[in-house]
Amino acid sequence: MIGLFGNLVDAFLRWMDEDDYDNDGNYIPEAELPIYEEPRQAERNRMKCVHKYYLTKDKKHDVEFVFMHMGLSGWRAYIMTDIDYKKRADHFSEQHRLVDYDEKHARQCARIADHYDGEGELDYICWTENVYSLDKMMAIAAAWCEITFYYIRYGGEFPEIQKKLAERGII
Repeated sequence: MIGLFGNLVDAFLRWMDEDDYDNDGNYIPEAELPIYEEPRQAERNRMKCVHKYYLTKDKKHDVEFVFMHMGLSGWRAYIMTDIDYKKRADHFSEQHRLVDYDEKHARQCARIADHYDGEGELDYICWTENVYSLDKMMAIAAAWCEITFYYIRYGGEFPEIQKKLAERGII
């Protein structure tokens, strides 16, 4: 999965909404958010969250995310938008998504997300290694969005789609 998206830090990003909150719903100024933390220095007891929307490059799809700092595991990108995969496979492995069943995470996302009430599945982007940079996780989420909406419209496999979109300069 790591090679799937290549160097995503330089990927196209268009993010809206600058709401950043801790696990108590308190606003965190951007200067206090962990941009990069060594795994051993990461906070264990307080989750930091960043609420953002990604607008695809074709400006057809907004996807709501809550980026949650998971302490020693780095950042995780929760997908708050209910995406209609239409006739495409609904297997999470093909969508590169996983489900989090942790009620604490669901409550935290529900506090700051516009389109999630804490009920139902809490999906997040599948990634094979820990990501300790918020910017890198946002780049991964941006590429995931572009690839996902191409997949819905045209089909294909994520690695092939990634290559096509990278050649076209979309990601």
